[in-house]
Amino acid sequence: MFADATAGRHLAELADNLVWTLAHIAVNCGVGVTGDILMNFGSYVCRLETRKQAEIEAEQAKEEGRQPH
Repeated sequence: MFADATAGRHLAELADNLVWTLAHIAVNCGVGVTGDILMNFGSYVCRLETRKQAEIEAEQAKEEGRQPH
């Protein structure tokens, strides 16, 4: 779904579908599950951002002729 949305530049539709699905989960499964989803989402965002930053720093070190840690 993500690959198709990015390839076709339909990210608004992807976002709408994801939010609609999460709303259904929240209504049908309750606050606890919704909280778990949001907590996991935040965790994934933090991990991906940390990895992205490490890759940027490694590339900068490589360009400067330094060995990454």
